[in-house]
Amino acid sequence: MPEDLLRDKVLDAITRLRIQTLRRQIRELRFLQDDALGAGDRETVRSYVEYNVRLTARIRGLEQAMNERTMAGRRQREDAAVRIPMGEE
Repeated sequence: MPEDLLRDKVLDAITRLRIQTLRRQIRELRFLQDDALGAGDRETVRSYVEYNVRLTARIRGLEQAMNERTMAGRRQREDAAVRIPMGEE
């Protein structure tokens, strides 16, 4: 197995584990958010919502990084570099 392919597989496995952990944190955060909402603690609810947004953005970034390591992701990136926006032809 080529070294680059092995490295990508290891990085993907680590990334999947990280995504799984972040998703678990989001599920736990929802319970905390529901409890704070039930207690009428709006400030805590707001902070949980903000944290949820950050976790979701982190997941999106990790998924994008994982996609870019695939052949299809590399091809999309290369294709995007040569595309001409509509109206500029």
